[in-house]
Amino acid sequence: MKKAAWIGIVAVAIVIAFAGGLVGPKLWGLAGWGTSSESHDRQVIAAVQRTEEIALVSLGIEGILDESKESTFLGVKVPGSKRLTLMQYGFTAKLGVDGAGVRIEPADENTYEISFPEFIFIGFDDPTFKVAAEDNGILSWATPEIDSLEMVNKVLTDDAKSEYIVANEELLQEQATTFYTSILRAVDPDIELTFVFRPAT
Repeated sequence: MKKAAWIGIVAVAIVIAFAGGLVGPKLWGLAGWGTSSESHDRQVIAAVQRTEEIALVSLGIEGILDESKESTFLGVKVPGSKRLTLMQYGFTAKLGVDGAGVRIEPADENTYEISFPEFIFIGFDDPTFKVAAEDNGILSWATPEIDSLEMVNKVLTDDAKSEYIVANEELLQEQATTFYTSILRAVDPDIELTFVFRPAT
C-alpha cells in the first residue's frame, strides 16, 4: 500500500478516536498537549451624568469580620464540621453632601439661609480586604465554603453607610458650615449666614 494511503488511514483513525472520546482525554496529560481558554469582557457606557458631590469628611476604617458555618444533621450540629473565616479590612470612607441639593436663599438684608439635604456616603478609597485566618474542623469538607466576596459586601451595606453618617453628623455639619462660609464670605466678607440641616435617617 502506498505511503500516502497509509497516512490517510491513520488520519481518519485519529479523527474517529477523538470523535468517540477515546483518545483526547488520555492525551491531555502528555507533554505538548493542553487546553486553551479565552475570556472577553464587553462594556458599554450607557450614560454619563455630571455629579456635584462634595466630600466633607474622610474616615479611616479598619476592622475584622468573622463568619462561621457548620453542618447539621436532623437539626443537630455536626461536631468537627465548623468552618471559621476571619477577614481583615480597611478603607477610607468619604462622606459629604450633594451640592445640587443645597439651597441658598435670602432671609433678610445681607443675610442668607443655606439649607442642606441629607448627608451621603460618597464612596471609598484604598480598599484592602484579606483573609486573616481560617479554622476548619476535621469534617469541614461537609460544610459549604465561606464566600469571601459575600463577606466584603457585608462591610459596605446600606445600613453600615448610614451608621457612618449618623455617627459623624455633628462633624459633617461643622465642615459644611466652614466650607460654604469660606466660599460666600470670599465674595462678601460682611454677609450673614444661617444654616439648616436635614437630620440623618
